[in-house]
Amino acid sequence: PGKLEASISDAVQPADIQTLPLEGNNIYSILLFEPGTSASNATTRSLGISANGLRPSSSTFLLDGVESNFYLVSGPLLAVAPEAVQEYRLSTNNFSAEYGGAAGYIANAVTRAGGASWHGQTYFNLENEILNANGFQDNASGFARRPSKEDRVGFFVGGPLRRNRLFIGASTEYFHTFDEQAPTPILLPNASFLKYA
Repeated sequence: PGKLEASISDAVQPADIQTLPLEGNNIYSILLFEPGTSASNATTRSLGISANGLRPSSSTFLLDGVESNFYLVSGPLLAVAPEAVQEYRLSTNNFSAEYGGAAGYIANAVTRAGGASWHGQTYFNLENEILNANGFQDNASGFARRPSKEDRVGFFVGGPLRRNRLFIGASTEYFHTFDEQAPTPILLPNASFLKYA
């Protein structure tokens, strides 16, 4: 029997990763399904997700057990495609001293590995304004649908290099996006403009 751990954590399995709705196709958005977590769009620090009332910047992101923090914005250094993740562990409280830099939560993603037989997965995701309806405000103002395009293509492949001894797993993803925001009228000169003149 293994030792008991007092940490409050949850392991997300591959089947859950494939079926759960992920905002922006971001694997770390699964944090919002945990009890005691909340999101705030008012902050640009980290992902805007806080656990147990602590600041969003009091978090640690791990990739295969190695620290993967982007300290400038206190978020993950690398964006990992959900299709490349084997397991995902979220710890929100009472984690051990080995994770000494975090107070809020720990997000540990483990990438997929090769196995005894060759296997793979390809995927393609397309978003286009042709498939969307126009927004209410744009219709009311007489604006047509604004361009909004997003292409996401990727693959994963894994298998043995030497039977029962050496395995390999590799994945890559291409992401391209283009979007236009609603027009904003600005009257010049105004008070803030004259202040810098």
